[in-house]
Amino acid sequence: MSTRNRLCKAGLAALVLASAATAQAALLSVSQNTVPNQDPLPPRVEALTLREESFAFVDRTHELTSARYDPATGLLTTDAAVGTLVGFPSYLIGIQYAANANDNRSAGTSATQSDYLVKYKVTPSRAYLMLDNRLDGTASNVSKTNTTDPVLTGSLAWVVDEGWQRVNTGIMPNGQADYIGIDEGGSVAGPDARTHHDPGPGIALNQFYAIYTKLVDGEFVTHGIKQASGTGNMYVVAVVPEPASMSLLALGSLGLLARRRK
Repeated sequence: MSTRNRLCKAGLAALVLASAATAQAALLSVSQNTVPNQDPLPPRVEALTLREESFAFVDRTHELTSARYDPATGLLTTDAAVGTLVGFPSYLIGIQYAANANDNRSAGTSATQSDYLVKYKVTPSRAYLMLDNRLDGTASNVSKTNTTDPVLTGSLAWVVDEGWQRVNTGIMPNGQADYIGIDEGGSVAGPDARTHHDPGPGIALNQFYAIYTKLVDGEFVTHGIKQASGTGNMYVVAVVPEPASMSLLALGSLGLLARRRK
């Protein structure tokens, strides 16, 4: 067989391996520690991957949905009559995510530095953290507007300290970073009792999440968002296999064939 044919076959094999790596689970498990004020429902890896109208929590019917912005100001708006639909971020579609109990926004013993921890076991991946825009870490409440990013100081300083970076892919106007919307529903006894409502992208919007990301491998944690007052929504975490690791796998296959040719 010619060298060219060998390399073509090797390239095909590498692509197959890379595709297999994509299909493998990136988010292996999620667990939490035990602290006061904790909801009895634990976080879980959702069976369905993330998409328009995915359930955000295990104890609510809240749905993640496309955001909208006011074309006159460029700022986020919940008004479907005037708001321009942004669309569900493409990099979040079809990836694994963990849903927590929304009531765990109050988990922990301190409003200034919650001791609540959520632990995620993963393969080499890129993780996404979605945070309620209304959260103000310094004030430990939800006193700020929902049209701009949360304040990542005080009880939310862990977001910056642990390397989470804001995602900006250009889907928002005026250079703003990426957002996703949330359509709030009602409380339920557990995830099996959740039902969908308000069908359609960006319909019945209530609030918005800012999106952050970082590379992870093996294990990482998120912390509590316990507030002195207010009822901001709990965060959502999603995980996708890191493309760089799949590329290395493909290159490794090519290298193995080259050694065999010698």
